[in-house]
Amino acid sequence: MSRYLKVGLEDSFGTAATTLIGVRASDVSPNVNHDPVYLDSIDGFNPYDAVFGAHTVKCTFTAYAIKDQINPILNAAFGAETDITDPTTGAVIGYKYTLDAPKSLTVEYGERISKAYQFLGTVPNQIKLSAKAKSVVTVEVDGIAKSVSEVAYSAPTYDTNLPFVCWNTSVTFAGTAKPVKDLELTINRNIDQNEYILDESTLHDIVYGETSIEGTITVLESDVDEFYRALFGDSAATALVDEPVKVDIVMTAKIPDGTKSMVVTIPSVLYPSADYRIRGKNPADKSISFRAVGDGISVVVDA
Repeated sequence: MSRYLKVGLEDSFGTAATTLIGVRASDVSPNVNHDPVYLDSIDGFNPYDAVFGAHTVKCTFTAYAIKDQINPILNAAFGAETDITDPTTGAVIGYKYTLDAPKSLTVEYGERISKAYQFLGTVPNQIKLSAKAKSVVTVEVDGIAKSVSEVAYSAPTYDTNLPFVCWNTSVTFAGTAKPVKDLELTINRNIDQNEYILDESTLHDIVYGETSIEGTITVLESDVDEFYRALFGDSAATALVDEPVKVDIVMTAKIPDGTKSMVVTIPSVLYPSADYRIRGKNPADKSISFRAVGDGISVVVDA
């Protein structure tokens, strides 16, 4: 018996997906909070009894960014998937993910003790794409689920695809490639975690707020342009400006042999802050926070 993680896109919220695929994950962290109501009474020092309130079910996991495996995750988190076709043959050569109403996943994980648990109606409240030097690209999912139950243990057969690796990843700013030590992108769909109604003890539906797209970039000490853009508001400035210059950021990550790629496009990025630290004789750490203020963020994954 081995541990495993499977995911599948649901046709409707809380109804088990018809197809689940194996996902290579480095971390799985489920959580259930029954939010008990403790019945206090004036005739005693302690509550005389307690009942369960609304069940809050969460499922957080970190997956390696592997084509096909992360597709249902991106589809649920972004909300819209569009086929990219070859103009000559009409064959599907990739998938583009853009923001729309978020969808739900069925998430299942199995344990070595031949037990498995299935989380229905798992909505990615937040996903984080991380690319760090000397590592591989990962996708961290903070999911809010409708329910959880035990199911029959059924380990998947994983595909043989390799992850997108950071030593084959490039980042451009306004079309110009720059050396970057790491990039973290967080997309928060702001799912309402209190969407409960009478006569139900679990999450009723998917209700979402305004999406926030934020992240951090660590650049080399020698990279003046992006740091000046963050420090002063414009890469060409040498003092504070009142009207910041926005920039498009594009990250292209490839598998080891370079034949398949994932392209993340973040348009109209504003740098709200810049952190600069020098420690002893070490190179200076230049960390830049960013936030997208325009529409059009997308992720394209090759088929």
